[in-house]
Amino acid sequence: MSESRRPTQFGRIHAPDETWLATQPPEPILEPELPIIDTHHHLWERPDHRYLLHEFLADVRTGHNLVASVFVECESMYRAGGPRELRPVGEAEFVAGMAAMSESGQYGSTRVAAGIVGFADLPRPFPSANIVMGHVGAPLGYGPYAGKREEVLASWKAGVTELARCDNVVMKLGGMMMRNAAYDYRTQPKPPSSAELAALWSPYIVACIELFGPNRCMFESNFPVEKMAIGWAALWNAFKRIAAGASAEEKRALFSGTARRVYRLS
Repeated sequence: MSESRRPTQFGRIHAPDETWLATQPPEPILEPELPIIDTHHHLWERPDHRYLLHEFLADVRTGHNLVASVFVECESMYRAGGPRELRPVGEAEFVAGMAAMSESGQYGSTRVAAGIVGFADLPRPFPSANIVMGHVGAPLGYGPYAGKREEVLASWKAGVTELARCDNVVMKLGGMMMRNAAYDYRTQPKPPSSAELAALWSPYIVACIELFGPNRCMFESNFPVEKMAIGWAALWNAFKRIAAGASAEEKRALFSGTARRVYRLS
């Protein structure tokens, strides 16, 4: 395995292959008018991959009604010097600049990085704090967990069932490409369709919605990380397929309402 594709503490992450992604034909957009707030995406400039405002918007404009997004820290643009505990502030400053560009209206109506989740070293827990659990709790699926889907699912469900009893915890739905490996994007001839991905992820996402309720769940793209395996339009189609049985009110909560409340977006 090449060095760039070895699993990290965050799972398997590598730059997306646009040529490979293009082998999956474009899909019609499901429920194109449904407002979406993407609760988890990154912006970065890395040696092997550039993903800044223009690149994010290029993906967004392939379909779906994204009204706003939330940037989540990813060790991007830390300050080069100064006190170590303040170096992560550089990331928030960098993203605030991207947000200001978006807010100008010159790049369209989507409010990119309307919310910013920065990094801070919290030495002690805060039991009354609002806590957001990312990536449906990060179920594992490669290495020693490969081929143990049902065992992993059972163990994962026991954990999130306990977590759901904490009223101050909200669950993000998505972000399973890195660790779960239900679809081995490294070896397949083309990306999954939205229907295929929905079938693979549905057991986890449906369980979270049942345990936490729509008002404590919100969808996330985890782009550009998920772009290793699927395009923007197909990913959100997959989410819409999974939520197809929800009521209109529940869909509003899952796709934008919960995010607007949790991140206090105007």
